[in-house]
Amino acid sequence: MYQASATHNAVLAANFPAADWARKQVAAVRGGLAYDGRRIYTTLANGDLLAIDPASGHAVWRARVAGAAAGATPIVAGDAVFAGFAGAGNGSWRAFRAQDGTQLWAHAGDARVDPSSAYFGDRLLIAAGETVAALRAADGVALWRAQIPAARETSSPVVRDGTLFVSATPARTVAIDPDTGRTRWSAPYGSAGCTPAVAQRLVFVEDRTAVAALDERTGAVRWRVAIPEGIRSSVGSKATAAAGAYDGGVLFQSIPGNSTVAAFRAADGHVEWSVRTSAPVKMSGAIAGGDLYVGDTIGVVYRIDERTGGVRAALPFDQPYSASPPLVLGTTLVVGDGIYLRAISQKTFQ
Repeated sequence: MYQASATHNAVLAANFPAADWARKQVAAVRGGLAYDGRRIYTTLANGDLLAIDPASGHAVWRARVAGAAAGATPIVAGDAVFAGFAGAGNGSWRAFRAQDGTQLWAHAGDARVDPSSAYFGDRLLIAAGETVAALRAADGVALWRAQIPAARETSSPVVRDGTLFVSATPARTVAIDPDTGRTRWSAPYGSAGCTPAVAQRLVFVEDRTAVAALDERTGAVRWRVAIPEGIRSSVGSKATAAAGAYDGGVLFQSIPGNSTVAAFRAADGHVEWSVRTSAPVKMSGAIAGGDLYVGDTIGVVYRIDERTGGVRAALPFDQPYSASPPLVLGTTLVVGDGIYLRAISQKTFQ
């Protein structure tokens, strides 16, 4: 699923060696990254799906959907990579063989494919506009489809403890049975730009006015912290909220409208610290080795002490960082900015 798990802290491959490389793409990196222990997978705005050697940055294979644009973060499960593609008409979800990029199946007809999908059991869970649906992962056959009333856009779905969670705009977060599509609860909080993070039996969401924690079983508000509405910016992404990342009892949450990143105590919403960035951060962070890593929309990557909020390093690059979030492989941060995909070793931040 999005950022590997419901906590969104995609820290993987502890023994991965340090790497430093920059790969220039033919089009912008649109979604996030997936990793299966061998390769990194990413989609580009021109309709490419790439498999990349994480040690060198070289492309292992490339699959292209003609006349389409790829928007969703790919996910990988077993021997298949799943990704969404927007065409001139309706979009499509497609599965590719992870070994060589051979297309396995295509499921057409979804209006939006920007959110990532989630893999649960033998099914692919997708969200698009007013609907959430389950496809059979083996062949793309639809199993069920459910409505989210009045939803214009949806976040990426996540699964935790046998429940599917998805947020939507206007403000709404729903919990759905992934086997049947039945809605278990619905709450008027969250937004499409903020994929829910789930931990400690709480569902963490953000919209333009507040960060909130909902009870995982009922949707009841456990805490809510109001935030100033701030300024809209379309640089990097039009999203006015960002998915949080959870680690060690703390929710690390960007507040794009105010160009801040804050740490909320997950149990009660107490703000442990808040730090101002040079521009909005529209991505989930990654927390590794006691530090939070995020990038902002003028191209600065930050290494922030997760305990105090102190900025230990700020590295400028020449492309804005969008909603595409990073992976941490051992001591290497891998992240997309504009037309570049970069591997940045932790030594670079020292």
